Amino acid sequence: MHDSKKSTIRLSFKYTNKFRGRAVPIWLRVAFFGRAIVLSPLIFIEFRSLVGKQRSRSRFAQKLVNDIGNSTLGSGLDIANRMICLLKRRKTTEFDKKFELTPMVQEISKTVTTDLEEMGFSQVHRFISSAEAGYLFEKILRMPGYCKFKGSYLTQKHWLEDLSGGPRFDVDNALVVGLEEFTRISKNPLLLAISRSYLGCPPLLASMQVWSTRRPQIFDLDVLDESAMAFHCDSDYFGFLKFFLLLTEVDFNNGPFTFVSKSHRGSRHNVGRMSDSEIVSSGDDLHFGIGRPGDLIIADTKGWHKATPPQSGVRTMLQIVYASSLFGPLK
Repeated sequence: MHDSKKSTIRLSFKYTNKFRGRAVPIWLRVAFFGRAIVLSPLIFIEFRSLVGKQRSRSRFAQKLVNDIGNSTLGSGLDIANRMICLLKRRKTTEFDKKFELTPMVQEISKTVTTDLEEMGFSQVHRFISSAEAGYLFEKILRMPGYCKFKGSYLTQKHWLEDLSGGPRFDVDNALVVGLEEFTRISKNPLLLAISRSYLGCPPLLASMQVWSTRRPQIFDLDVLDESAMAFHCDSDYFGFLKFFLLLTEVDFNNGPFTFVSKSHRGSRHNVGRMSDSEIVSSGDDLHFGIGRPGDLIIADTKGWHKATPPQSGVRTMLQIVYASSLFGPLK
């Protein structure tokens, strides 16, 4: 029975019959590039979002980011981010003059940045105490949210009691953003220092989210696709970095975040979720986001990653995204 489920997962993802893992057919890359040319005037129309003064107002901004990434197998996003950093040189100089760090924060930031540049993944243990993480988790249990397959729930506890409620529960984002404890975490000097060092310019807080995942009751395409439980690449912005704060203990059984080492600099696209056999080769190293409550996972999710389908238990975490610009999603 277990082998049958694994086979279902491997065969049911979109695009595996069209794309060969990390590559995109040349004809499709040309098509993406052509559409990027058509959408390129948005760079000037949405210039204020490009330099971080406002969020994008056009729904095509995200499409342009995606097209640039897909037509260049990801390298175009890195080039665009470097250009954004050039536009923000004055702001970067001003930021660095005002931003004072303790020696400990400087040392941790340097180590994490090196890890990110080399592997695309890093981890900080005991970023907050297990007790504080437990306190935040208890708060989240009482918050409303939704599952994409069943709709809204009054609290996460209700979702946990409803086994047919899907494998992922997203906490109401307005409550997440409004929670003072999360706001304070998002302003932590270590997060800002790592983001500044890695992105190359002052980081902008792009989003905060909290979600929980559990074992899917049905291992089919739609469930796994919507729950991000298959390998994929993000292209939220031209330059961005994601932090995942564990609010529950995460081991290999309850669905750790999984990242293919060094894939943030290799060929990548966001045209579909991909199976393990399409992405992972014998020479790849995988990083797993396992740890205790309060541990911090940092990843450049332009590389190949997924949430491993849980076998048991529940995984809950806070995601904080910093970006070099706000050109991309509408919210």
